[in-house]
Amino acid sequence: MSEPPKRDFASIKGDMARGAAWMVAMRWSLRGVGLVNTIVIARLLTPADFGISTMAWIVVEFLMTLSEANVETALLRANTFERDYMDTAWTVRVISGVLTTLALFAVAPLAASYYGDSRVMTVIDVVALRALIMGFENIGVVEFRHRLEFAKEYRYWMWRRVLMLGFGLGLAFALRDYMALTLAAPMSGVVTVVLSFTMSRYRPRFCVTHWRKLWAFSQWVIVYGTARFLNSRADQFVIGGIGSAADIGNYYVAYDTASLPTRELIWPMGRAFTPTLARIVHDPVEMRAALKGILGFIAMLTLPAGIGMSLIAEDATLVLLGNQWTQSIGFFRWLALCGIFESAFLGMEAYFIAVGAERRFAMLNLGLVAVLVPAVWAAGHLAGIDAVAATRTGVTALVVGVMFAVMVRAGWLGISELLAVLWRPALASAAMAVTVHALHDPTIPWHLLSLAHDISIGAVTFAAALALLWQLCGRPDGAERSVATALGLAGRRPSLSP
Repeated sequence: MSEPPKRDFASIKGDMARGAAWMVAMRWSLRGVGLVNTIVIARLLTPADFGISTMAWIVVEFLMTLSEANVETALLRANTFERDYMDTAWTVRVISGVLTTLALFAVAPLAASYYGDSRVMTVIDVVALRALIMGFENIGVVEFRHRLEFAKEYRYWMWRRVLMLGFGLGLAFALRDYMALTLAAPMSGVVTVVLSFTMSRYRPRFCVTHWRKLWAFSQWVIVYGTARFLNSRADQFVIGGIGSAADIGNYYVAYDTASLPTRELIWPMGRAFTPTLARIVHDPVEMRAALKGILGFIAMLTLPAGIGMSLIAEDATLVLLGNQWTQSIGFFRWLALCGIFESAFLGMEAYFIAVGAERRFAMLNLGLVAVLVPAVWAAGHLAGIDAVAATRTGVTALVVGVMFAVMVRAGWLGISELLAVLWRPALASAAMAVTVHALHDPTIPWHLLSLAHDISIGAVTFAAALALLWQLCGRPDGAERSVATALGLAGRRPSLSP
C-alpha cells in the first residue's frame, strides 16, 4: 500500500479541523436518521419491548467487547497499511466474530435465567449472528481515515444507516414487538459487509503473519473497551436484575436520548483526531497545543449541551418519545449531566492512544469500573432505581477529575493551562442555566413550543456569555478563536503596544 504524502504541521492541523468537521457532520447525520428511527419505533413499541432488547444487548455487547481487538485503530496508530498487516487485521476480526457468536449461544440460557425472562435467550441467539457476519466487513474501508478521505467515510456510514432505516422501520411496522429490534441486528451486518466490499476495492485474504504485533497494541484496547462497556452498562444490568423490563426500557431510552448531544459531538471528533495526531506525535509542542485545543472544544460543546438537555428533560421526552415514556424523565435529567463527564473520557481516548498511553487509559477506565459497579449496585438495592442515575453521574465526575490529575502529573499540560481552557465555557454554561431556569414559562400550552422557547434562550445566552468572556480576556487562542475564525468574526488580536 502506498503512503499518503507527508505534510507540514500547519497542514496537519488543518486536516484535523476539517476531519473533525466531517466526522461531526457524519455522526449527526447518522444520529438524525437514527433519531427518526427511534421516534417512530418508540411509538410503535412499548418500554417493555425496549427493555427485553436492552437486557439481551447488554450480554451481546459485553462478549463482543471482550473479543474486539480494534485492529483498525492499531493500523492507524502504527501508520502501517501493507497488505500483510491489512490481511492479518481482517483475519483476526473474522476469527473474533466466529468465537463471539459461539460464546453468545453458550451464555444465552444463563442470561435468560438471570433476568427471569425466556425471551432474552431468543433475542441473544438471533442477535449473535451479527457478530459472525460483521467479522467479514472489508478491512479496506479503514483506509478512508488513513488517507484522511473523510468525505468517503461519510458516504459509507450514511449509506449503511439509511438502508438500515428502511429495513428497521419495515420490521417495526410489520411485527410491532421486540422481534423487530432483534431481526434488525443481523440484517445490519449483511448491509455493512455488502456495502464495505462495494465501496472499497481492497480484497482481503486470510493471513496471520503480524498477529503478535497487532496483539501487543490490542490487548490494552480490549481492557479499555471492556472497562468502557462496563461503565456504560453496569447501571442497566443492575436495574435489569431488580426492576421490570419496562424499568430498564425507560432507563436505556433516557440514557440514549439524554446523552445524545454530548456523545454525538465528541465521538466523531475522536475518529478524526486519531490519524492526525499520529502525524505530530513526535513534536511535543504541537501535541501540547493539540491537547489544549481538544479539551477546549470538549468543554465548549459538552457543558452547554449536557446542562441544557437536563434543563429541558420533560419537554424533550414528551416531544421526542411520547406520553408513554414519562417514567424516564427523572433518569433523563441526571444522565444528561453524566454525558458531560463521559464525553471528557471519550474525547481523550484519541490523545492517550496517540502518545502510547493506552495502558494508562485502560487503567483509568478500570478504576471507574471498580468504583461504579459497587456504587450503582448499592444505590439500586438500598435506595431504588431512581438513585442509580444520580450515583452514576457522581462517580463519573469523580473519576474524570482523576483523569485530569493523571494528565497534569504526566506533564502533558499544567493546572493553570487546564483551568484556562475550562473556566470560560463553565461560567458561560452556568449563566445559561440560570437564565433558562428564570425565563422558563410553565404556562406555554404545547411542549414543542416550550422546548423551542427554552432552547432558543439557552443558545443565545451561552453564545453571548462566552463571546463576552473571550473578549474581556483579550481574545486568546483556543476553541473560541477557532470558531470565530471559521465564522469570519475573529478579526485581528488587539495589540498591547501603544
